[in-house]
Amino acid sequence: MNDTNIEHTILNCLTKVSQSFLNDDMKIEVIDTNSIEKYDIINYYLGSVKFTQDNINIICIVSMDKLLFDTIFKVFFPEEISQEEYDELALALPDEIVNTVAGLSISEFPTEYEDLEMSVPLAFKKSALKILKQNGRFISKEIKTAKGSFVCSII
Repeated sequence: MNDTNIEHTILNCLTKVSQSFLNDDMKIEVIDTNSIEKYDIINYYLGSVKFTQDNINIICIVSMDKLLFDTIFKVFFPEEISQEEYDELALALPDEIVNTVAGLSISEFPTEYEDLEMSVPLAFKKSALKILKQNGRFISKEIKTAKGSFVCSII
């Protein structure tokens, strides 16, 4: 199997689990899912992890727009909090989401990928990701919901 097939397989698994996470766990209606080529990653909240095994090295990114992020944030933190607490928690929440959906995605992987090792969440500068995206290194699927946009990407 070539790298492109591995990347698409992992992306499809990540997208399937993300749809379930949004619909079932967050109670946010999923409206549609499409492959996309363009979105401005700078304006999204994101978390990322790496899957590795022998010669496989894949980075999975989940990102969401502000409206969806705020909706999910309120599910996790329903009480009023200070702006300082919000800022701190807003940095950590995307990592928790990527840990959840990427970790659960492993159970959806075909047998030949079930031994992939998942890293802890990675820290990326959005500007570096934007350059990778502009150079065509991303494949992405957008999950449109009633509360905003959630994007699963693979590098």
